[in-house]
Amino acid sequence: LVPFEQLSEEPKQKNIMNAQGIFNILKAKGFGFMSKRDLCRAIARQIHDNWVMIQVQNGFVWGPETDKANKIHRDLLDFDTLEMMYPEDVSYDMETAEGLLNSMWEAGFVLVGFMG
Repeated sequence: LVPFEQLSEEPKQKNIMNAQGIFNILKAKGFGFMSKRDLCRAIARQIHDNWVMIQVQNGFVWGPETDKANKIHRDLLDFDTLEMMYPEDVSYDMETAEGLLNSMWEAGFVLVGFMG
């Protein structure tokens, strides 16, 4: 194998056309593509939204300082606001999401998307 950047122009164009063809076939079958970071972020958002819902159902309310005894938690915010105010807490959700994906892939699972 030769690195792409070392190929002459004709093989580069053939590789690009092959990649575009594969992409088009997969897209026609309902598959989409996103970066691992974007996928982790989407999962982290869902993890956080689920956690917020559970905390609210258990009587927690938002407050600037967490006080579990009085059911107050500073992270009861939407994901984007949490990311701005407490990026370290979003990092925790991102690490959880990445760990989940890595565990799935190591166990032999793949992600399959269906549209329609």
